[in-house]
Amino acid sequence: MRVGMRISTPHVKNNVLHYRNGDLATTIESLARMGYDSIELDVKHPDEVDVPELHRLLDDNGLDWCGTGTGRMWVEDGLSFTHPNPEMRREAVARMCGIIELGAEFGAVPMIGLARFGPEGLEDPERSWGYMMDGMYACAKTAEQCGNRAVIENITRYLSPRLHTVAEVIAVLKGIGSPALRLHYDTYHAFLEERTLYGSLVAAAPYLGYIHMSDGNREAPGWGLIDFSEVIGVLAALGYDGALVCEVLMTPDPETVARHSIQYLRGLLDKHHVKITKAVCA
Repeated sequence: MRVGMRISTPHVKNNVLHYRNGDLATTIESLARMGYDSIELDVKHPDEVDVPELHRLLDDNGLDWCGTGTGRMWVEDGLSFTHPNPEMRREAVARMCGIIELGAEFGAVPMIGLARFGPEGLEDPERSWGYMMDGMYACAKTAEQCGNRAVIENITRYLSPRLHTVAEVIAVLKGIGSPALRLHYDTYHAFLEERTLYGSLVAAAPYLGYIHMSDGNREAPGWGLIDFSEVIGVLAALGYDGALVCEVLMTPDPETVARHSIQYLRGLLDKHHVKITKAVCA
């Protein structure tokens, strides 16, 4: 396992869940000095990323790009797989597929989160479910063709109209049947929706592709009610070997949050005798 932090391209508004310390180069350099292994980059459009420059920044600082956030496609640009306007639906799917292709050479796994099913989908749930599944099939096909993976996130009912639990995401994964689609497990959303984190992690194990670490109050790990020692112990026992990415509120301030998160999670990885691993291409 390795520890990552969520950041964003300059084109994305400075969200309360993104660590940012000046420009992209300074942000990456700061995380490397703190001891992070990975970044998760929030992206609205694949054209935002200067690929050679990002390669240089990551190589110079000894980090990898483990995952790609895509929720700002919906939050800032209003794009979703279920939008009533077919042009908006096509653009949402095209962007997601472009981000899947972009991440392939880095091993950066895109997260299919808020953009999969907008609130407008509840006006005609059956038709919108079909639109969502069409988008998922397109993402799976793209991921298979370019040698990447994509992951579907369990998101609480307070933020997303559908797919709130691990079981609901697994049902979609089984329906699509592609090895290129996996489960993105978020501890914050699971804390709000599941009966137990332990049980949901065990159920997720055969499909697990990505982890977000956030406490039950959406703050940094260790600042809420979740027992992260148990979480890491279960993940180690299940053989999870990917990134543990902090997607957390930047309060009281980004520097305090980032320093606490890496120290806290490193301490738990040491406690459970977990080796730090480097990324391999998805």
